[in-house]
Amino acid sequence: MYQFRSINKFCVSKFLCKAAVACLMMLTLTTCDFDVTNPGAIVDTQLNQPGSYEAIVNGSGRDLSEAINWIGYTGAAAAREIHPSGSTGSFGISVRQQLGILDPDDTNTHWENAQQARWVAEQGLSRLQENMSDNEFSSSSLVAEQYLWAGYANRLLGENMCQCVIDGGSPQSYEVYFERAEEHFTNALAVANASSDSELINAALAGRASVRVSLENWSGAVGDAGAGSDGF
Repeated sequence: MYQFRSINKFCVSKFLCKAAVACLMMLTLTTCDFDVTNPGAIVDTQLNQPGSYEAIVNGSGRDLSEAINWIGYTGAAAAREIHPSGSTGSFGISVRQQLGILDPDDTNTHWENAQQARWVAEQGLSRLQENMSDNEFSSSSLVAEQYLWAGYANRLLGENMCQCVIDGGSPQSYEVYFERAEEHFTNALAVANASSDSELINAALAGRASVRVSLENWSGAVGDAGAGSDGF
């Protein structure tokens, strides 16, 4: 008992010392004069500046990654490729998803994320085209990459959604997504060739080959696959 009480007193003393030091530090910080300026909201027109172009492209890739994450995760659960471990419904996998049933309430977010990725990528292309010279737009690696994000976002929708709806328009066949993706990949290839960026060239060829398979354009798919680098 004596040993326990002694240790306990030591712990209390140690705690009080730490508390005193923390209070002293807080007092010191509150007396400092920090010069902090809130820049306010970002004005939309600032995205038209060349310094923002890379952020536009990176943001498009980020949105597509988020969409792929949840669509792939839920799709794998419905296909029984992954299983929650330890508890039912863990990590966002519901019982109905494990049965292969995808309810609208469960999949609205997947639709929204994928459509956001498409919209952001395509709107980014419009912004870049409006603010770049024709020569810069047709030969910029950033533009080629932005076309890739738009192509892959449309491909994601075509592979996972039953209908195509573009910006509030009427429902169309899901194949429209693949047609839009093919156009974006074709544009990406042209710009990547102009910029001599081999990685983007290969990515555009790979993307276009995959959507041509979905469109049953077998000769076109084989041609694109054969045109890519062997090590890609």
